[in-house]
Amino acid sequence: MNTVNQPEGNKRLKLNSWSEVFKMKDLNPQYQVKHLLRTLQKLNCQVTRTVQTEKTLVVHVDAPVPELQHRSVEITETVNGLTRRIRAARHSGCCVVWED
Repeated sequence: MNTVNQPEGNKRLKLNSWSEVFKMKDLNPQYQVKHLLRTLQKLNCQVTRTVQTEKTLVVHVDAPVPELQHRSVEITETVNGLTRRIRAARHSGCCVVWED
């Protein structure tokens, strides 16, 4: 059995396998963000802005990502009479947004 140190004192968490360690790693928000940014970089996608909201990270990109385009939703915004269309898709617990 493997043990992993917890941040609180000397308590140790016992794990049955390494797969449980990786499952815990996937729940970490910082790991999810790093994974998403690496994935977008591999797809030659330019990240223009990132915004941390209360519950999720929103990543703005300059061009549509083909791998995410088929599962994206269209959002129409109207502000002060100006209308713009954007698309958004979820990946690794984050929201990826681009202008249409």
